[in-house]
Amino acid sequence: MNKLSSLLHQATFAGFLLLICTMIYGFSDFQRMVLYFFFGCTALEFVIDQKWRNYRWTKEKTWYSLVLLFFLLFYLYHLWEGSSTRFSYYSSFRYPLGGFAIAGLTGWNDRFRLRPVMYAFIGGSLLAMVHLLALADYSAVAGKGLLTVWQYSRIDHVNSHMVVNFFLNVSIVFIYAYLSTREGVSKGEKIALWAIGLVLAVCICLSEGRSGLLSLFIMLLLMAVIKIHQFA
Repeated sequence: MNKLSSLLHQATFAGFLLLICTMIYGFSDFQRMVLYFFFGCTALEFVIDQKWRNYRWTKEKTWYSLVLLFFLLFYLYHLWEGSSTRFSYYSSFRYPLGGFAIAGLTGWNDRFRLRPVMYAFIGGSLLAMVHLLALADYSAVAGKGLLTVWQYSRIDHVNSHMVVNFFLNVSIVFIYAYLSTREGVSKGEKIALWAIGLVLAVCICLSEGRSGLLSLFIMLLLMAVIKIHQFA
């Protein structure tokens, strides 16, 4: 049972990381399959590990309950929505939110670590950037300009600027938090992560999204204030 439980924990975390890597893209059948896999493993964990035996309510679970409540509030919208088809379509995009809240309430397993999650965000960000650069229609550069061609490529092959910039900003926050709180990080890893953070910041600056750019500036300002306070 312990070996089965350990394998299940690893499978759950692997599904979680794979889901993070693909979150920057629009919701697809592949993501739906990964969601089913992740939440199925989470449900099996609850049964096999018998989590109800030592279940305790914590402050962390209070936050997850608020997330679940926020998810359920969407169903109030159905009272004023005349089309069930339209409601069903938009509600499908919110199922991951409710699922993550339930998974948090049941308790994450011991395999969950910050470092792999950070690298999953970074990997998803870099993959999306390489993807849009590789599939861009460079024959239209003369008429539209390089930045416009990249923007159209991102819309066609990745997602809207709001989703992409949000994902990139979260990746930058992860990099800053990891390097600021972890001891023993090698010099090579530090240089690589700061370089990746700089590349992601440049990608946001080249985007047409003003909210993502404003969020980046606010984040950088807060990071600078925190560093100044630490060394003051």
